[in-house]
Amino acid sequence: MESPRKLAQKWYVQLSLFASSAHDRFLACEEAVRGNKNWSATISYYSTVHACRSLVFQCFGDFPRSHQEMGLFLAADERSWPPSDKIRFNWLSGFPRRRPRQRASMIIRSRAEWDAARRMLRQYYGETLQAPRVSDSFERFGPLFTDAKGLREDGNYEALLIAHEQDHFLVPRSLESLCQHLSDLARVTVDTARDALVAGLRCDPEIENDRPRILSLAHDFINGRLGPTIRAKLSGDTADSFQSWIGQIDLPNREEIVETIWEDVNYGLFEGKQALMDDYASRIEHFGERVNSITDSQRAQAVQPSDAEDGG
Repeated sequence: MESPRKLAQKWYVQLSLFASSAHDRFLACEEAVRGNKNWSATISYYSTVHACRSLVFQCFGDFPRSHQEMGLFLAADERSWPPSDKIRFNWLSGFPRRRPRQRASMIIRSRAEWDAARRMLRQYYGETLQAPRVSDSFERFGPLFTDAKGLREDGNYEALLIAHEQDHFLVPRSLESLCQHLSDLARVTVDTARDALVAGLRCDPEIENDRPRILSLAHDFINGRLGPTIRAKLSGDTADSFQSWIGQIDLPNREEIVETIWEDVNYGLFEGKQALMDDYASRIEHFGERVNSITDSQRAQAVQPSDAEDGG
């Protein structure tokens, strides 16, 4: 059993994954209204990615970083086997001290292991959390994940070639259809992630002894952080739709214990997370130095006199 502090940190990660899926779902709707169909389709695809990660993480405490491997895991299709690669639940590999001891990084190498993992996923949602609609949803949208990935990649590159052909007789119409299809898929997966989150907060036996604090964390996160952040980016009917959607997340709250659980969430900046974020910041700084060296060089060349002027 995880300590109260570890449980708080785990559910903060869960909430963050869910927040990313909701953010992208409604931002994609906003871009579609503005006519940015291809960009909207791309955002909807990533909304689906985040929702699937949220659903898998809630059950296993980890998920495959690779979109291809996530697609294989969700495929529910015998034709996918045997896969060319292993399915590695490896997102937490950057958090060496964060991974729960009883949930070591999982690697699926065979059809039997895939069947077992899928069974675990269905049982967690269908039986442990008493959310059969969530469990059944995997069979519906799971096989679409890999197809969505391929269409998003093709659409992204093809759209660049016709970026200025707004009246092209064929491609914009296809992109508009792709935008709508990916938006519909994002809606299904994000709504499933929302239902899964609420079911876990209410029924997951892992937090049985600390449920009021975890519920208060989720209530504060969703209403105090997620809601205002997304609403500020939306307008018109999209903003109204989001307000209605987030209002369906009805969680009890005890304000007197919110502060203590945020202390647990922020303790040591997640231990292993601190090292990960320090490395991320260092890589950004190094990247910036390299970019600056290029731009400085270009500026220097721009102010130098040309060869013709030198010879004149």
